[in-house]
Amino acid sequence: MLDTAVAQFRLAIAMLTGRPIPSWALSILVAGARATRHEFGAIGAEGAQAGLGSTLHAATGREVQLRVTRPVTRLSSLSWVTIPGSSPGTTSLGCP
Repeated sequence: MLDTAVAQFRLAIAMLTGRPIPSWALSILVAGARATRHEFGAIGAEGAQAGLGSTLHAATGREVQLRVTRPVTRLSSLSWVTIPGSSPGTTSLGCP
């Protein structure tokens, strides 16, 4: 278990610094994943759904999108605020 923790740490450092991932760290992580699957079995449909998190109903998702984009729309309608990549008075969605 300690070797897996060291391998995870080394993987994180490699990703943060942009360096190549050491092959020994990758092989330890793959071996650990295989051992876990051998011990506990494959993830079932119920477990996979739990790993994905909750999904929003279409109407609820639209409401969340509108709640997030409204402040941006209000800001972009002000003449003194410009959003990079858009013309003044419009949003990136093309709404005035």
